[in-house]
Amino acid sequence: MDEKNEMKKLWWGIAFGLLAIAAAVAAWFISGGTVDTQGLAILVALGILMIVLTVVKVHAGHHYFMGMALVGVVMVVAGLLGVISGTIPDEGGILITCGLIMAFVGGIWLARSEDKRIVDERSQKIGSYGTAYSWYITFMAVILFFWLDMLDLLKVQVSTILGSLLFLMIGSALFFQWYYNRRGDVY
Repeated sequence: MDEKNEMKKLWWGIAFGLLAIAAAVAAWFISGGTVDTQGLAILVALGILMIVLTVVKVHAGHHYFMGMALVGVVMVVAGLLGVISGTIPDEGGILITCGLIMAFVGGIWLARSEDKRIVDERSQKIGSYGTAYSWYITFMAVILFFWLDMLDLLKVQVSTILGSLLFLMIGSALFFQWYYNRRGDVY
C-alpha cells in the first residue's frame, strides 16, 4: 500500500510539472512566438523544478540529492554562459536563479545528518500542517490584493503581486514547518 501511494505522489508531481511545461509551449504557439519569453522560461523552469523535486521527495536517496545539486550547478553555468554570450539575455537570470535554488536545496539535503533525513509520520504531519497554514495565509493575501485592487487603493504590476505571493507562500510554509518541528508536534 505504501509503494502504491508513493507512485501516486510521483505521477501527480510529474503530471503537474509537465502541465506547466505544456502551458508554456501552448502559450508560445498560440501567440505565434510573440509572447513574453521570460514568463515562459519561468513556467518551464518551475515545471522542471516540480518534476525534479517530486522525484527527489518520493525517492529521497543520497544520489538524487547529488543529482539535484549537480543539475542546479549545470543550470547556473548554462545561464551564465548564455548571459555572457548574449544568446539568452532575459532568460539567463531565471536559469541562474532556479539553478541556485536547486543546488542550494540539494546541498542542504546532502549536508543533513542521516537521522534528520528520516521521514516519519510526525514529520509528514508537520509538513502537511505547515503547508496548510501557508495556504491559508496565501489565500488571505490573495483576497486582500483583490480588494485593494477593486477599491483602487493599490496600483502595482501583476508580476509584483505574483512574486510577493510566491515568496509569501514559500516563506510561510518554511516558517510553519520550522515552528512545528521546533515545538515537536502540531498540537
